[in-house]
Amino acid sequence: YAGFFGPRQRLEYTVMGDTVNTASRLEGRADVNSALISEATRRLLGNTFALQEMGDFQLKGKAQLVHTYKVLGRAGA
Repeated sequence: YAGFFGPRQRLEYTVMGDTVNTASRLEGRADVNSALISEATRRLLGNTFALQEMGDFQLKGKAQLVHTYKVLGRAGA
């Protein structure tokens, strides 16, 4: 979900849901100044970024392991 949430006096724009939660969990596992992405995100990126396979992690709220990659930079850079 992406949209406004809360009473009219304190209305805030927010995002919620599985995608947001997964991104937050991956951010928590990433080293400082780095980013971890899931297999689903890797497929969307194609070959535009150089990646390092980091293995499978059990993330809170996920029934199955999440295969992860560390983003190293733009491919060919």
